[in-house]
Amino acid sequence: MQYSVPQFIEIEDRVIGPLTIRQFLMILTAGILTAASYSVFDIELFVFTGVVLVGLAAAFAFIKINGQTLEKYLTHVLYYFANPKTRIWAKELSVPLERISNRGKRRIVLKSSVGKEEISRSKLHELSTLLDTSSRNYAVSNEPTESKSGSSAEPTPREGSVSTDSRS
Repeated sequence: MQYSVPQFIEIEDRVIGPLTIRQFLMILTAGILTAASYSVFDIELFVFTGVVLVGLAAAFAFIKINGQTLEKYLTHVLYYFANPKTRIWAKELSVPLERISNRGKRRIVLKSSVGKEEISRSKLHELSTLLDTSSRNYAVSNEPTESKSGSSAEPTPREGSVSTDSRS
């Protein structure tokens, strides 16, 4: 089944002649405020106010910088100057991380308690092997498995196994 993919989704619709609704409303607002200033101010102040209002409205309606409207660009500039530029790295995590293996039977919990307890060399080797093999070469059940000789043993890594599974 074929679907049509929308194109030009970032271009605003031209509704009133060559103007979009946003542009038209900005120019209309500037015109109304200029007309209101005619009845309030004398002619010199009216001309000055009219030029400033229409100029600002035209700038906000038509100017785009790097594909962004002027009001969005000025918002980003203010946000840039208002926020600190220094990034501080926090060593400890506030929430413990949790990862579930791809089969969902064995659960590994990583806690943010680095430095509070020593990790044994065997545990470190086990985690390294687990991460290197994406836990595919490990038996994931917590039940003891039976070997070929019939005795039960703990789940251990399968030696020499190669996984051709393309899932990650």
